[in-house]
Amino acid sequence: TATYNNMGNIMFEKSMLTHNQDFLSRAVDYHFQALGIQLKIEDTRGIAHSYINIAGIKDKLGKTVEAIKDYELALTYAKEEDMREAAKSCYEGLSNAYEHTGDYKNGLKYFKLFNDIKDSILDIAKSEQLTEMQTKYEADKQAKAIELLNKDKTLSETKAARQKLWIYTIIVVLILVVTLIFILYNRYRFKSKSEKK
Repeated sequence: TATYNNMGNIMFEKSMLTHNQDFLSRAVDYHFQALGIQLKIEDTRGIAHSYINIAGIKDKLGKTVEAIKDYELALTYAKEEDMREAAKSCYEGLSNAYEHTGDYKNGLKYFKLFNDIKDSILDIAKSEQLTEMQTKYEADKQAKAIELLNKDKTLSETKAARQKLWIYTIIVVLILVVTLIFILYNRYRFKSKSEKK
């Protein structure tokens, strides 16, 4: 289906550049081929997009009544799958199509729906962006807290190592002092005995 849709889009672009209606007709054919496959495999999202593409081209070809029917079909599928962007395209297309037929009442109705869903999509995007920023902030905050804890732990370990070193040094000095005293005392005793003899 992607190939047919791409070919349809290429033909549509060619028609816009050359103002050749034949390219538009070929574009519709490609999108219909994609739609046929999507209907067989029940690809609801793909069906909605194909109907939107077909409706847009039909409106350009002057087949506005058919375009309105296709937009309405697309809208049904878009609502079924909660496809807000697709629904937005449908409302915009229906607003333009009804305006082309001179039905300004329906044109205005769908224009309002288009604006409402556009604002809704923007609000959701802002909310998601805010949530993402909040999550990033919390993650950064947590990372800094962990970093601070690691620094504190390193400082504590360094302090404990220094204390151990001081204790060992004092013990070694004490042992040396005691050993020295013992040696001196023994010499003194030996010297005293020698003098007495």
